[in-house]
Amino acid sequence: MRKYLYRFGFCTPGQWLLNEAHGWDDESSYAFFVVADTSESALSWGREISEAFIEYLFASANWQYEIPSWKTARFAHWIEEFPEAVFSLEDLNKLPVVGDGQIPDFSEWSMA
Repeated sequence: MRKYLYRFGFCTPGQWLLNEAHGWDDESSYAFFVVADTSESALSWGREISEAFIEYLFASANWQYEIPSWKTARFAHWIEEFPEAVFSLEDLNKLPVVGDGQIPDFSEWSMA
């Protein structure tokens, strides 16, 4: 098993509303480690977590409409090949670590 840095884009509820109203394409991004056997399985599990995270994020905001599907929206997502080239070691050490098949407690995720 190895740690793979998974990165993904998404819209917050506020961004979603503004994008819809104005035709914008503003989005946020986040990263976390997936512990998996292969980068393909880390990428696959990262997609599942991304979908669950969006459901959590919109439900937490008391979203009044149908919660959008992260997968259907086709946001960018990837395994970062060289994490140290993009993030400082200090920032990498702050990122959540998720095991393959685990859904994290999103309330503990820092979006700062």
